[in-house]
Amino acid sequence: MFDKIYILNAKLNGVKNIDKSIELAFYKQTVDKSFDITNYRVKAVFGENGCGKTALISAFSIVRDIVLDARYLSDSNKQSLLEELINKKEKKFKFSCDYIVCEKDDNHVYRYSIEVNHDDSGFYIENEQLSRKNGNYSNNSFKEVFNVNNGELEYLDVDNNSGVLDYYQKKSINLLKYHSFVSIFLADLSDEKQIKGYAYDLFGLLLFFISINVYIGESDKHDIYMLYNELNNKVHVNDKNVSLYISDMLNRITSTGDDKVKSELFEKYKKKIERLSRFIRLFKSDLQNIDIKVEEDADYYKCRLKFNYGKYVVDREFESTGIKKLISIFDAIDSACHGGIVFIDELDANINAIYLEKIIEYIIIYGDGQLCFSTHGLEIMDLLKTEKLAIDFLTNDKEVVHWVAKGNNSPINYYKKGFVKGIPYNIDSVDLLDIFMEKK
Repeated sequence: MFDKIYILNAKLNGVKNIDKSIELAFYKQTVDKSFDITNYRVKAVFGENGCGKTALISAFSIVRDIVLDARYLSDSNKQSLLEELINKKEKKFKFSCDYIVCEKDDNHVYRYSIEVNHDDSGFYIENEQLSRKNGNYSNNSFKEVFNVNNGELEYLDVDNNSGVLDYYQKKSINLLKYHSFVSIFLADLSDEKQIKGYAYDLFGLLLFFISINVYIGESDKHDIYMLYNELNNKVHVNDKNVSLYISDMLNRITSTGDDKVKSELFEKYKKKIERLSRFIRLFKSDLQNIDIKVEEDADYYKCRLKFNYGKYVVDREFESTGIKKLISIFDAIDSACHGGIVFIDELDANINAIYLEKIIEYIIIYGDGQLCFSTHGLEIMDLLKTEKLAIDFLTNDKEVVHWVAKGNNSPINYYKKGFVKGIPYNIDSVDLLDIFMEKK
């Protein structure tokens, strides 16, 4: 039960400057019993400044938070945030994706979709749907698990047991406009709940979004952390793999940059910092250790990282920009190596190109999850060009163009010479003359 979970594809529209549907493929179109994620673990998105790369990554953060955080759409601060994140012309956000739940003896393909609309009271969920494919083959159809439309639960796959459907319809009255049905299900989950049928499917959806980690330079992940912790404490099933999966994901989002750590997780946090020390030492050999300055605060420890170089100590706040970036992506790399589905905006920013290549190479060879990142650095293309669907170009027309080998042409030359339709790169150094040579 729930061995591994991977994203297969995603379609999205209506976030920041993306005002048309964009599709990302993380795996080939055909999914069969021989499903193998090898050579499909990494995806890099290249494109000009302002083309929508950050918006694309942000979309995964928005949908994850709506599904997992029951307070998200009823929070005035989050509503204000959505006013900035949702495309101002469309005022509507659409997201759908296919993902696969892998078990030891079988695989199950799902399709999840959500549509967030806007009225005078703010953003609300117009439609939410989960379907499951009958079998693993491309010619098989999807069967609905649940369907919510305009705040009402219209369908739940309960094997003709109308009592269960009636129960959830009454329980969700006046809630589903601002809450994902998943949060209604989670609130009802208990030790006695049978994890089968629709409950199995919904629980798999929960685990899918738990697997997703998004890094857009934001450091505050306490809301999601608390929800993961709640789920970890609340859900008890016979399959130990599920409990271990949740605990592992929970541990990997206990950020190395957090100031507060739950007291019961402090020992895991210390072990993580020990590994972080070894990681940073690869790039800065004179680092002796990362010390943790601790203050107790009720059920938490306030933690401050101190970088010990023997003769002197540097507070994390005053470390170099490059070291800070390595610290910030440690959690992301850790998650991508252990079954997480990770999205990072501008992974290459402030990281030496050689270091970045070795980190990506490690995930390709040894990783057990997936990594998708936006980047401007071109050097990484040479490493990625042999992987499947690993290089995408996002054009100014909001089209995704996959790199396909074309004779002896390398993806770097193909990109730099303006051969990607929609990314002409027709600027020349002489174009700057009349701007910077102009007399003041």
